[in-house]
Amino acid sequence: SAVAKRGLGRLSEPAEAFARAVAEAVRLAETDLVKGGSRLAALMAEAVAWDRSDEVERQRAAVAARSAAATAAWTALGERSDDAALQAFIAAHPGAPEADLARARQAQARTAARTREVALASYRRQLQAKDWEGAHAAATALGRNYSGQFKPGEVTLALVIESQPAGATVSADGVTVGTTPMVYTCPLEGGAERLSVALAGHAPSTGRLADLRAGWRWEIALERQSRWSVALGK
Repeated sequence: SAVAKRGLGRLSEPAEAFARAVAEAVRLAETDLVKGGSRLAALMAEAVAWDRSDEVERQRAAVAARSAAATAAWTALGERSDDAALQAFIAAHPGAPEADLARARQAQARTAARTREVALASYRRQLQAKDWEGAHAAATALGRNYSGQFKPGEVTLALVIESQPAGATVSADGVTVGTTPMVYTCPLEGGAERLSVALAGHAPSTGRLADLRAGWRWEIALERQSRWSVALGK
């Protein structure tokens, strides 16, 4: 009858509105698991009235499973900040709250990378300009701020070695590397243990590289040996 049809129509409108609310909550969970899950939880009482509690509960369980998977993946990621790993996490878990953390970490890492490149370019310009003091300071800062991030030889410390008189032989652990005045390049860490400066008729001078790399210049006043000391090998 017409009355029955009108009654069914009045019932179908709220039912359709409820179905739309569930669909909207599911869509919301695609971009925000927390808000989508909360919206589905709020619909549970109404779901019982419409005999659709099983359907809504399945959607809630799916959201909870995605949240748990995102949390586990974020824990497994640890402190990694490489762009590829963070981007992969964001793509796999777009609606998880951890995705926002990943984006923030990614932005921070990209900013740090740009800052590193600017500092590296400045260091290279100082080397090219033979600003040894500035290059040494820049290399020291790079080593301190970005330890372990450079290829071997990409960043080195420039040590200016000067002697009075000039023309002395400079050796690194017994291997000749040049004559004064010269610029000796050493790695940020490791390398030779000792540098020595020797000139015929003068007492040699030796320094530990671990100490010398703290400054950009090593100036040595070589003391002349008396002839009798040279003859006796003293």
